Amino acid sequence: MRATRLVSCTEASVRLLGLSFAGWNAVVCLAVAALGLYAALAPGRRMR
Repeated sequence: MRATRLVSCTEASVRLLGLSFAGWNAVVCLAVAALGLYAALAPGRRMR
């Protein structure tokens, strides 16, 4: 147990293009929400 290394939760262990995985999750969620909002409000598109 004494040899176990504790991992800090205050720093991201991996970053990709400057964003952590949580940051990328937020970006993707915002993009999907914007796409859904656009699809819901786009004029002239009706389901048959």
